[in-house]
Amino acid sequence: MQNKRLPGQSGASAKQRSISVALLAAGILYFILFIFPNATGARTVAMLQVFQVDEYAQFPNVIHMLTPGGSLIESLRNFIIYLHYFYGYIFYFVSALVLLPLRFGMGSRWADNVTLLVTCLRQGVSVLPALASIYVLTYLQTGFRSWLRSSAIFLLLLSVPALVNNNLWWHPDSLGLLLVVLIFFFLDRDQLRFKRHFFIAAALCGAAVGTKYLGVFFVFAVPLYLLLGIFQKKMGWRRACLLALAFVLVMAACVVVTNPLLLMPQERAALIQYQMLQYQQTMGGIIVRNTQPFFENGQYPPGMVTGYGFGLFALLAIFGLAAGLLRPATRTRALLMLVFMLPLSYTIINAATRRDHYWLPVFIPLISCLVFLFPESAQEPPGWTKNARSPSWLQPLRRGLPWLVLAFILVQFLFFIRTDLGFYFDTLNRENTSPSLAFNQKLNTLLANLPRQDKKYVAYRDWHIYFPDSPSWQAEMTWDITTEHFIRELNPDMILFEQDNLTLYNDPQAQQNAVNPEDMKLARELYQAAANNRLEGYQLFYSDHFALALIRKELAQYTR
Repeated sequence: MQNKRLPGQSGASAKQRSISVALLAAGILYFILFIFPNATGARTVAMLQVFQVDEYAQFPNVIHMLTPGGSLIESLRNFIIYLHYFYGYIFYFVSALVLLPLRFGMGSRWADNVTLLVTCLRQGVSVLPALASIYVLTYLQTGFRSWLRSSAIFLLLLSVPALVNNNLWWHPDSLGLLLVVLIFFFLDRDQLRFKRHFFIAAALCGAAVGTKYLGVFFVFAVPLYLLLGIFQKKMGWRRACLLALAFVLVMAACVVVTNPLLLMPQERAALIQYQMLQYQQTMGGIIVRNTQPFFENGQYPPGMVTGYGFGLFALLAIFGLAAGLLRPATRTRALLMLVFMLPLSYTIINAATRRDHYWLPVFIPLISCLVFLFPESAQEPPGWTKNARSPSWLQPLRRGLPWLVLAFILVQFLFFIRTDLGFYFDTLNRENTSPSLAFNQKLNTLLANLPRQDKKYVAYRDWHIYFPDSPSWQAEMTWDITTEHFIRELNPDMILFEQDNLTLYNDPQAQQNAVNPEDMKLARELYQAAANNRLEGYQLFYSDHFALALIRKELAQYTR
């Protein structure tokens, strides 16, 4: 590891400062570009559910945090007790800080401007931490000493489609990635001295544990770092044990600081309950268990190709990591990254729920290691091959190989850009192309002649169906599997079912792999009855490729 100074600090060269400013300018442009797609799909709170159901679940809670109570104590209680315990408090704390200026500047009806609030959340909690992660990681790997290496790795990492896609919603994964990168950064700054930067890394590790458990996956990296200190005679075993204990204590303290509900017995019990449920759903599945192996039929998963590049590109990144291990100056850093990636990768591969963004803390650092394969300049190969002995006839190949590697990375970069543009413009135009919004327009036309009544009509809708509350309608849904018993208790005037759910609940494989077979069986009976227009008391009055709608038989005459 090299003891580098951040650009702007005493000792940073003019070239480093120039590269730093250029990358910051590129990052600002990148940030601005995401405002346009991130301002879509959020005209109402109900619309969040159409495109990102997680945002729909999260949004009322951050609004609750910023809602004043009857006293200062009640207001503080609202801010701390965030109610949605699937994620750590730091995610909601940062989200609330993003909205705080709007809360004070927009008056009492501030929460009605859903589009602005959600845009700020997507930009401030996803895009900005992602940018910070890539900026710090680029500096960590290059020191901003080379225009080619710094700009190439910065742009390559920003173009990774999984990261771009993660920038298009409001979720804690970018914060988790930033914490992981900062842990690597401060361990690198520590240089096996085990002083201030070591304990900053411990604090960040605690914050990462309390965000999405990512700090847990440093379980081998930190002991390895301490062992390196022993083997390099920086300290003895006794001091290493004391430092290990101090690291754990600092980390544990920061877990509590970043999750203050752990100090409240009732809230602590709810937090643990939801975290256990989160673990069960991730490892066992939510509705259906995923029984497919990660490398099905020995093939690299197509979703990974879309999100992180070809299998050959991933293999090249692994070679880059190996090159980092071979270089004395970067060996410790590369080793820590490897030992962090292995247990996290094993966990994701063996989980029942695999989402592309779960891989960000693995692949973003891994892809950054490609910098070790880049040519240092137009005249010389990478530093790790400078002193390699080889026959004279191999010298042209040795000098040309890094440029061939760079050419392949450029090809992958162009494929990334093509995928990114698809994500970008699909999101930008999603309100115009959404089958859910089109279904809603047709539905409103058919329901226009319903007789008026003193109380609102009640509708049940599946998750992704857009049917917001209105002066005439109250929309209901459930996070559990929908059964006929639930429908009878709710007693809605209209029922809206997604065609995808009809397909899911009628799939024999899904029935076989159901997390809760009995509920799955009941759901299948309900959806089959609806599809065949046999649900007692209701009549099918509209259906398209996206959803179907049933209404009480006595109201069916008004929908023709």
